[in-house]
Amino acid sequence: MDNKYSKYAKLRDEKGVRDADVARDTNIHPSTFTDWKKGKSSPKADKLRKIADYFGVSVDYIVGTEEKLSDSNVSRIAALSKQLSVDNQRKVMEMIEYLIYQQEKERSMSSGTA
Repeated sequence: MDNKYSKYAKLRDEKGVRDADVARDTNIHPSTFTDWKKGKSSPKADKLRKIADYFGVSVDYIVGTEEKLSDSNVSRIAALSKQLSVDNQRKVMEMIEYLIYQQEKERSMSSGTA
């Protein structure tokens, strides 16, 4: 089984959905998932983007060039932020929002949609 499919299947199972749910919600034909699982084909970039967006991860995570932030890291970020003043927590949130904006801008430029 394709490593990308394994990552997709893990995300799907973690979210508690079926291929049919993902297909319906992303407007990707169900046979795409069947063919992918059987190794007959692999989703093209536009479909990988829809799948990544659906699960809230990057395409790089699905193709294996980036790791998903683990729950332990998310918990650590939350614990550390509790030690900050309210003003500094606000600054951290602004920085996170800025980084997300920059990341999305870079993704759209690299996919040619900017």
